[in-house]
Amino acid sequence: MNSKKWLLIALFLLLPQLTFAEEDCHESEQDLCLYRVKKGDVFQVYARNVSHHEISVEVEFQLENIRPEQGRVQSHVVASNSEVLLTQLHIIDPNKRASYEYAYRYQNGNIDAQHDDSVIYHLPYTPGQSYYVGQSCNTNGTHKGDSNRHAIDFIMPIGTPIHAAREGVVVDYYRLSNSGGVSSLHLDKGNFIEIRHSDGTIANYHHLRLMGVKVEKGQFVEKGELIGRSGNTGFSTGPHLHFVVTKLKGVGDIESVKVQFQAKRGVLSCPRAGLALKSVDIE
Repeated sequence: MNSKKWLLIALFLLLPQLTFAEEDCHESEQDLCLYRVKKGDVFQVYARNVSHHEISVEVEFQLENIRPEQGRVQSHVVASNSEVLLTQLHIIDPNKRASYEYAYRYQNGNIDAQHDDSVIYHLPYTPGQSYYVGQSCNTNGTHKGDSNRHAIDFIMPIGTPIHAAREGVVVDYYRLSNSGGVSSLHLDKGNFIEIRHSDGTIANYHHLRLMGVKVEKGQFVEKGELIGRSGNTGFSTGPHLHFVVTKLKGVGDIESVKVQFQAKRGVLSCPRAGLALKSVDIE
């Protein structure tokens, strides 16, 4: 899940009386970095996002003799491959000592995303093929809690072609694992693909086989396009595809979204376990 992407960054302390240049974050190993520029009695705080996806960032300031434009705790969404001015900090009395520090954390996704409930999703496999639902929504198994409540497991052999359930942009993937099982040691060993939709939600395709990812970051994929091959990597009781659409409620807080699938038998939401669903082409 994309929750693994949020990080807590150490505090910074600067004295406004000092002269300093723009902080260089071009060499940052992270997708997003913050830097600040001092112009007279104003500090400008910028964010640079070098990834292929939106990033939500939460910033908290500790201030002395400084007034923030948007409050001491702020949340922002930074578009992919962009740089934005987050806020400005104003010295209240230039004749007195002024200082500040700030901490920030961030996560892939858009905290303002609202799922388009009118969208009908393609079943994530080849049209004409039929697979059983192994686990559906809100079960006593692993599909519970905010981030996983509306996940669906499709039982299928390793190597089954996986197709995009909805068009979007590939924002993340992993494909180098060959480890799977029910031990907690496998929890973070699964191969996956994450695809961002136009409404800011993200589709997650999990447990893919070793080298089973057939797309690249930043690639736009159409609904129904081949994106990978199923497997049994990560925390898994057997070969299957785990599919779930998620959105951010806040930085560090993910929730799953109930979606509708088009099957030959009709449109279904949270199909029951044990039901065989045949995929069909949809516009």
